[in-house]
Amino acid sequence: MSGDPKLRVRAMYGEAECYAGLYQFEEAIKTLRAIKDESEQADISRRIADLEQQKREAAQARSGLQTIEAKRATKSQNTNAPATEPAAQNKNAASRKTRNKGEVNSTNRNASVGQNKNETARKFGNRKTANANEKKNQRKPSS
Repeated sequence: MSGDPKLRVRAMYGEAECYAGLYQFEEAIKTLRAIKDESEQADISRRIADLEQQKREAAQARSGLQTIEAKRATKSQNTNAPATEPAAQNKNAASRKTRNKGEVNSTNRNASVGQNKNETARKFGNRKTANANEKKNQRKPSS
């Protein structure tokens, strides 16, 4: 470790931020409290308050998520099988609509590609050299 006090303080701030990013708020707060530099105490107090607020919010979110999961589990136990069948049918109907729509789009796309090829052939069709035209005529049987 470095002997430079400012560098050590910056490293400890970085370590605290890493802990906070990993939702390890207790470790982040402990790291910040280990900084003894008097000029940093105001910033440290503010940051600790922020971390404690984040810790409370994370705990609320976890408890809210657990409540929602418990409600889902209870709801799935009380649900009858026929009630879920129409939902599956509706889901399949939506995918059929999407598939049919995609087929129409691909047909239109293929038609426009073919049209572009025809336009290109018309534009450049008369640019054959005289030699190429002679070879073409030689291949055709005379009637």
